[in-house]
Amino acid sequence: MREQQAVSILVISRDHTLWSGILSEQGWGYRIVASIDTAKEILKNAHRLVVVFDFSCGRYQCEQLEALHGFGAGVRTIAYLDKSQKERLTSEELTYISYYCVDYYTSPLPQEMVLKTLGHQVGMLDLKTSSIAKTRSVDSKVISIIGNSPSVHRLRKHISKVSPADVNTLICGESGTGKELVARAIHDASSRAEEAFVAVNCGALNEQLIHSELFGHEKGAFTGASSSRRGKIASAHNGTLFLDEIGDLPLTQQANLLRFLQEGTIDVLGGSEPVGVNVRVVAATHVDLEQAVKEGRFRQDLYFRLNVLRVNVPALRERGKDTLLLADYFMEKFSAQYNCNTSHFDESARQQLLCYQWPGNVRELINIVKRAVLMNEMGVISAQDLDIYPTMESTNTATMHRGESLRDALLHCDGNVLEASKYLGISRATAYRIIDKYDLKPALVRARSLN
Repeated sequence: MREQQAVSILVISRDHTLWSGILSEQGWGYRIVASIDTAKEILKNAHRLVVVFDFSCGRYQCEQLEALHGFGAGVRTIAYLDKSQKERLTSEELTYISYYCVDYYTSPLPQEMVLKTLGHQVGMLDLKTSSIAKTRSVDSKVISIIGNSPSVHRLRKHISKVSPADVNTLICGESGTGKELVARAIHDASSRAEEAFVAVNCGALNEQLIHSELFGHEKGAFTGASSSRRGKIASAHNGTLFLDEIGDLPLTQQANLLRFLQEGTIDVLGGSEPVGVNVRVVAATHVDLEQAVKEGRFRQDLYFRLNVLRVNVPALRERGKDTLLLADYFMEKFSAQYNCNTSHFDESARQQLLCYQWPGNVRELINIVKRAVLMNEMGVISAQDLDIYPTMESTNTATMHRGESLRDALLHCDGNVLEASKYLGISRATAYRIIDKYDLKPALVRARSLN
């Protein structure tokens, strides 16, 4: 029987004869159930299904659509209604159907059209599942980036895309956002993962010794060179060279770096011949390099060489409730490290963490949590232990940003309003109000069409 195959289609209907007669001649695995609870149990174990919701039998409610979509973004629902029943639906019920269903049909059932729609939706899920399988090994490399916000999911997707491409990559983001962590994730998910990852902080290098640090020198190349030294670039041979704060590299050395990127060779100080080196360069900056180019502080040709692929790292204030996830992670880490037995943040502390604007991003969060773990005496971190004081302006900005982020959340959640509201920490009703207030219905439709 077809119903014994891997299930692609789940039909919720009391009319087993109707749907089995239609589906039994097709090549899809399917299952027909009469109970919403049974459907939920199936969805718990199979998150990517085409669901047919048969309202024509008069047993089910439109509100139940939302509960089904709460199981995952891979649920694609098609509604079937009795024609007279559709005319009796309230505007709210019609809204539920338009939000949660990719299509709907009215009686009498247009069998050919329904089969065409089902085939299309099953095919789309097959393509998406195949794509996920191909990127699963890469995705497993970036789980170290903590967070569930849309911006972090988008960051993980970008890392998954750029990692296999063995070309120069530029990581942009404010100070303290974790650009080196992103660089390491790119390296770990690349074909060079088994080779060296060499990090260089360009802003911390002594200007007089930069050439020696990057390219190396031979014994006697200059006063004090009592032995030969291998440079950072050569140390990264066959691996990844991470140039942190590339925007702080002096102009005098930018030309040498450009030549290396163009020719794949380095001139060792005091050496007689160029040395070939094979590395992937990943650079990072908090500086607006385009503006630096306009001001003559950064070479335009070097910028183009570095900016083949680009990854933008979100600021902590743009990551919503990820702040709490990160705070919990570092609290547990430091509590164990310093044997402090700190258990959790109280509600006042959690509200402060969410409202604060974090000008120093994750680096600032780490320091504040470490201090709070070390200084509190009750085992519970309070707002007073954090010693941060969000202003009214920052609180309003955070709230406004959360509202503006709904568009991104809808895109990430494939148009699932319930999941998007969970990401942003708002109620479903609030999400609907924001959709109406800011005219996000076109974005919602687009998100579902991209799924």
